[in-house]
Amino acid sequence: MVAGAPIALLIGTRAGLFRWHGGSLAPIGTGSDAITALAPLPGSQVAAATERGRLLRVRPDGAVAAIDETPGSESIASLHWVPGPASRTAGTLLVGTAAGRLLASDDLGATFHRVEPLAHGTAAPLVVVGIPGRPRSALLLVARREILLLADPSGALEPWHADGTDALVQLAADPGDAELWLARATHGVARSRDGARTFAAVAGWPAGLRPRALHVAAAPRPRVVVVAWPGTEPPDPSDPSPLWLSADAGLCFHPVASRLVDRARDPSGELTTVASWRERDGGVLAFGTDRGEILAWSDEARPARLLADGLPPIETLLAAPTDATIDPSTSGIHLLP
Repeated sequence: MVAGAPIALLIGTRAGLFRWHGGSLAPIGTGSDAITALAPLPGSQVAAATERGRLLRVRPDGAVAAIDETPGSESIASLHWVPGPASRTAGTLLVGTAAGRLLASDDLGATFHRVEPLAHGTAAPLVVVGIPGRPRSALLLVARREILLLADPSGALEPWHADGTDALVQLAADPGDAELWLARATHGVARSRDGARTFAAVAGWPAGLRPRALHVAAAPRPRVVVVAWPGTEPPDPSDPSPLWLSADAGLCFHPVASRLVDRARDPSGELTTVASWRERDGGVLAFGTDRGEILAWSDEARPARLLADGLPPIETLLAAPTDATIDPSTSGIHLLP
């Protein structure tokens, strides 16, 4: 994402999809299904997946261009766009289902086919993640313990990593270093320096603190962000919040004070998901909450600012570059002060 480029923030909630751009918040006409995954598509479009297996294609102006369903209406857990080798608009959309299946579409969701059957005893959401510097390839996290390499959408799956020390839930790579990967595990955070072939638990991560979201921001590079399940008591302003940061590529983490990201001072389990984008003076982190708020934060010396509230509980965010603006006459639009 180009520094300073205008962005639209796509907001997936438990009751539909919303779009924030230029201080305005608008619902997107996708119904009230829970949004489970978002991914950029060519032409500043965005793919949005739902719990009921619908695939939505959103144009830059926020209009829905297509509504399709996966075979069997399987719930979608992850999305990843693989560009074609010769065309900027052609490519393959990879879809990981909640039941652990891998589907692919070469026509932006009009039709799907199975890439390869994944026969595993435990059905778990299939996580599909792109590899920095290898736009035609992807890693697949299968049954939370095995990682497979898809070198090309038309190729076979290859073994990449298998280690049962702790179940991995999410993978994230440093955008500028394909060898550096972070993983959210069921009981902590793991780190890889060999391209996700092997992982080691991050030393010093507090015992019993379960991560619920992981993000690697490009600026300042790399800035690793982890949102953790909070304690049960309301925090004091100086207490640690659920937000933990690392400025040394995931070697060490430190908690952010609650006063910087917790606006309401109630039990602070509110942070659920993270997105980021670049601005001319650095990077911006955006957080979604289970109270339906969007917070933007860039400076550890200042509190996060409120971008939007009054939304359904937020599940996922995607910051995408855009040149389009929302039409203020759109039904249901909310203009923020």
